[in-house]
Amino acid sequence: GETSDIVSVFSEKISRIDVGPLPVSQGHTMAIYIYAKEPGSFSGTAGDKTLAFYQDTDKGFYYALNGISAIAQPGLMPLKISGQFENGEKFTVEQNLLLTSGGYRSENLSVEQTTVEQNVIQSENERIQEILSSISPDRYWTDSFRFPVDGSLVDDTIAFSSTFGSRRSYNNGQYTGYHGGLDFSVVLMSLNIYAPAPGKVIYTGQMNIRGNTLFIDHGQGVVSGYAHMQEFKVNIGDMVEQGQLIGLIGKTGRVTGPHLHWDIFINGTPVDPFDWVENRYP
Repeated sequence: GETSDIVSVFSEKISRIDVGPLPVSQGHTMAIYIYAKEPGSFSGTAGDKTLAFYQDTDKGFYYALNGISAIAQPGLMPLKISGQFENGEKFTVEQNLLLTSGGYRSENLSVEQTTVEQNVIQSENERIQEILSSISPDRYWTDSFRFPVDGSLVDDTIAFSSTFGSRRSYNNGQYTGYHGGLDFSVVLMSLNIYAPAPGKVIYTGQMNIRGNTLFIDHGQGVVSGYAHMQEFKVNIGDMVEQGQLIGLIGKTGRVTGPHLHWDIFINGTPVDPFDWVENRYP
């Protein structure tokens, strides 16, 4: 039969709700799709995070993107979706999703122990969350993302000094932290950093740990970040295209040598950037 004949158990105005990929996994992007037969407004929560739904008029669904923390507790994660249609009809659906481990490795780092460090980290994280909260409801990206550097994985002209999600223990303490991005080591002649997708520059500035830092808002809660830069080639407010030069790799901030730390935040949470290079959302 036609898809339009299918009626979901939540509401006759919805043919289906999809969540993927399943099971949801630590440190990865989850997408929720609502196929509705009539226009409506939708909201929801995944675990303790609020979901924002947007409409894809071409594909005929509403969608929300969410980042799962790399240190989220594996087990059951509650998903709740509510909606209201133009005629006033409402629905709510609640379901538990299985959240699995991302299988991240652990590394122990020796550092001088000071409470100041924790304060610096804390205040920098708060500043980042503040920057991430000023996001645009418009979607600037249309395709999968490219790596922000020259080179390719195929011929080993891109190399990583640290991958996403590695657990970090300091001085044999608890594994409380984790690495929230991808670190590109410099294996090429070029120090160029490129925009991985279209977006708007929402921050260029200096931070204690991240050094010279830049953030690009790709819209709808998708933000990419760049740390330890040598210099900026764009300014706050600039709209950038995929592949546009945005700056140069450096060693500013808390680093052992020149490299680019690249992160992608979805709905305020860093996820494995490979999600966005290998897939196309929504």
